[in-house]
Amino acid sequence: MKTRKLVESILESACTDNVNFYRQMFEEQDIDAVQDETWRKFILLARSLSKEDRETLLTFARQVAVDSISTICGGIDGVTELGGTFMSLSLIDIEGQQHAGSLQDELLSIAS
Repeated sequence: MKTRKLVESILESACTDNVNFYRQMFEEQDIDAVQDETWRKFILLARSLSKEDRETLLTFARQVAVDSISTICGGIDGVTELGGTFMSLSLIDIEGQQHAGSLQDELLSIAS
């Protein structure tokens, strides 16, 4: 698998799919069925916002996911400190393809 395809798949799963899930929760979830208090608060907050502000909240959630993934990719690439230390990590896919050195750049080039 090419590194670009890997980061596209990660972005699809961690950002696009999650944001769509959040949008559905905010708009359609029966609040009485929500057991988790944190999720109840998120949903009620989102429902108190205008549609435009709710979309801004979802854009923020996507950006948080991108930033988190970028930090992990930078750690694997050896360009971001993790725990105050630059590390040499390895990421090898099932096909034996090594992904390191350009993960963060690839991610950020397609995430914007």
